[in-house]
Amino acid sequence: MRRTTSAFGALLVLAGVATAAFFVAGLPGLKPQDGWFYRAIEHGSLGTALAVVLAGLCPFVVARALRAADRGHHRRAIAGMVIIGALAQMSMVFLAPGGLSSAWQRLHEGHGEFLRIAHDRQGNALETLRHYEALTDAGTLGVFARSKPPGTLAAYLALDALARTRPVRFVLNPLVEHAERSPLAAVAPAGALAFLLFPLLTFLTIIPLVALGRALLYDVRVGYDAALLWLSAPAALLINLHLDGALFPLLGTTAVALAAIGVRSSRPLASVAGGCVAALGAYCTFGLLPVVGLGIGCSLVVVGERALHGSGVRRALRPLAHALLFLAAAVATTALLVLLLDYEPLHRYERALAFHAEWKAYVPTRLWRALSLVEFFLYVGAPLALTFTAELGAAIFAIGERELVAPSLWTIGFASTLGVLAAIQGTNEVARLWLFMVPFLGLSVAGGLRARTAGDPRRGVLLVLTGTQAALAVIMKVTQSW
Repeated sequence: MRRTTSAFGALLVLAGVATAAFFVAGLPGLKPQDGWFYRAIEHGSLGTALAVVLAGLCPFVVARALRAADRGHHRRAIAGMVIIGALAQMSMVFLAPGGLSSAWQRLHEGHGEFLRIAHDRQGNALETLRHYEALTDAGTLGVFARSKPPGTLAAYLALDALARTRPVRFVLNPLVEHAERSPLAAVAPAGALAFLLFPLLTFLTIIPLVALGRALLYDVRVGYDAALLWLSAPAALLINLHLDGALFPLLGTTAVALAAIGVRSSRPLASVAGGCVAALGAYCTFGLLPVVGLGIGCSLVVVGERALHGSGVRRALRPLAHALLFLAAAVATTALLVLLLDYEPLHRYERALAFHAEWKAYVPTRLWRALSLVEFFLYVGAPLALTFTAELGAAIFAIGERELVAPSLWTIGFASTLGVLAAIQGTNEVARLWLFMVPFLGLSVAGGLRARTAGDPRRGVLLVLTGTQAALAVIMKVTQSW
């Protein structure tokens, strides 16, 4: 077993080195698409120095956090991991040409349009959300609002309102002054707040992820292992200053964690809360709709586990009541949004699909339905992708043997969800659009490693995996615009 584990660890390092070389070489064989697969760029010496310092600091802080968790000091452990994750993501900004100025440019472009719209509509937030369709059709809300339900703009409206408060302005003043000398000048306070707040929100996802590991797979250590994989995933570290990383993974993971707590602990209120959060996530982006399936999947994992262990039919099917509560709460919350904010979910979904069809008209659909998984796993990190593939094979075999049912069923269910996403939504930019799926992928790998590895995986495969992933993230950053 030890020899097999060592060989697999060596294979992970080799996969990381090969992927790093692939990026350094400019992604040969993948025809660069405008706005996504970028060619190699140069980076500054200051950014390199910061990355080196942080690279030396991260393992020390993470190790201390994990030791605190093992002693039951979960608040201290989670706080340490969240802070080091946020600092790591912020430090990546300084690896780009221009350093901090590149952050203002990122916020100015693309989804930064929401910052400007939120600034212009402040004071009319409720009216904006209630008349979202009319304002979108009139072009008042810019271009990107056509692709989203109202919740994304609502998040930016809240960000702008918070940035206007006197205490926040006082704390952010040095950053605001720097942003005012950039293209982001008109919305500098909100941009400065986003620079600090978005990385923190990204890694607050660790909280529900730890809870999900404990609830669904019985072991809080699985949750912390999954958090390590989230911390070191290149996609999580590199794709910053978007709600795709800052808010959507947090909402999605929270919804599924509550669903798991509800069904495992027989707490109906947790299942209801999970459905409410899932609906709020879908109000922000229709991309989070798969979270509803994953939340229901928690109940199906328990049903399958009981059935394979020979439980009676009534006991085996009892968890489905929690799936119904989760789904009913999601529907009821959406209905409240319809009643209170004149939300038109079906109409907005159809319009968003039409916008994406128009926007992605240049993308070769058949090709990208296949390559979407290539892109996703490329930014997730080849070592993690390789480990997940191995875990999926082990899960299928284990189900046949009726072993390790819960982690195996979760892995198979997650892989099926990802396959459906690729078949239905496959396009480019999925490294960002499917970023909310990375914590769930990490949970699959963490659950498998913890269940199938002799000894503590943190002293073997998991250590090699996270270290290789983090090093790969730095290489990817200095060769890509992300």
